[in-house]
Amino acid sequence: MSSKSKRQNNTRIFLFNSLLVIISLGISIGVGEIILRINGHAPGFVPKYVNKKFRPVEHLVISENYYTDDEGVFKANPAGDWLPGITLNSDGFRSIEFENPEDGTTSILLLGDSFAWGASADPISESFAEIISREGYRLFNTGIAGTDPKQYAYLAEKYIPQLKPDIVAVALYIDNDIHPYRPMLPNKNLIHVTNVGWLQAFDHSGRYMTPHEAYQRYLGEGNAAAIYLNDNSKTFKSSMKKLFLKSAVGTNLLLMQAKLRFSPERFVGNEGGLPSRQSVQSEAREYLLRIKRAAEAGGAKFLLFVIPVHPKLRSGWNSIEGNVSVFDGLVPFRPDNLEISDYMKLPNAHFNNSGHKKYAQFMLQTIKAQTESE
Repeated sequence: MSSKSKRQNNTRIFLFNSLLVIISLGISIGVGEIILRINGHAPGFVPKYVNKKFRPVEHLVISENYYTDDEGVFKANPAGDWLPGITLNSDGFRSIEFENPEDGTTSILLLGDSFAWGASADPISESFAEIISREGYRLFNTGIAGTDPKQYAYLAEKYIPQLKPDIVAVALYIDNDIHPYRPMLPNKNLIHVTNVGWLQAFDHSGRYMTPHEAYQRYLGEGNAAAIYLNDNSKTFKSSMKKLFLKSAVGTNLLLMQAKLRFSPERFVGNEGGLPSRQSVQSEAREYLLRIKRAAEAGGAKFLLFVIPVHPKLRSGWNSIEGNVSVFDGLVPFRPDNLEISDYMKLPNAHFNNSGHKKYAQFMLQTIKAQTESE
């Protein structure tokens, strides 16, 4: 073979191999794009939070299933669109009507959040609140997702004089029930329930945000790529940046470059302005003491139940030991028989049916022991 023929042959082989590389690279990028989008990575967006189901949307839809009333109480809307099995009383709670005929049946006022509401029980009639109510108690359930001891205290002071319960039981979720407390303002939603999830309506400084403002804030805080977008680095020219940001793969490549170039602190949300942990714990304790005082004034037995967090989420931050000052002057009751199999798979950290059943048994045993000891 002549040298010319060899060169031509080598050129063909080179072009063929180059074409294979380009095709393989294109297929790899295409597959990577599909995988990233399935996992919630849209062009220009990389989720920073655990909520992998979150997706940016073109149109924000606000649900009317929950609202804040004229008193600033966050509650459920009886006229909302609810799944079968969820019935609400006229006060906006998943409970019997708030009427106590005082016929000798032991009555319980339950204060809590989504756990008390019955989140993740399937059917919801297997929630610990309903299991307890089937054991011969008249149970008034004020559990509403997203609420905390600030609302618990308000509801206790409102309903104890009206209902005259025998027992006031607080189901304290030791994780997010001890956090910076948000204002209770009339007709200003505590949380906006939307087609992208539940959006906090108040920022860290207590400023109220409309649903669209809350969504834009969540987008910024939940988008790791946004930090790079706001960077003035000249590593990539603007036109090149725009090209990369048209795909999820390109967006992630930009983010990787940014993480290599800049310190990790650039990717941590701004927590400035938050109250100290000590002040949050002090405020939490005061709300619990308010409930205790209201219960005692109404002649009711006050019982403080602690809901432990999912085993994989436990830390000094969300344990009784890490919040000793919160329970000063109080007696918290917590179960010791809950296992990881009693919780939903993360990121859903609620009880499954097994957890609800175990917690109901624990509460029933505690109620019996505490009432019989008197």
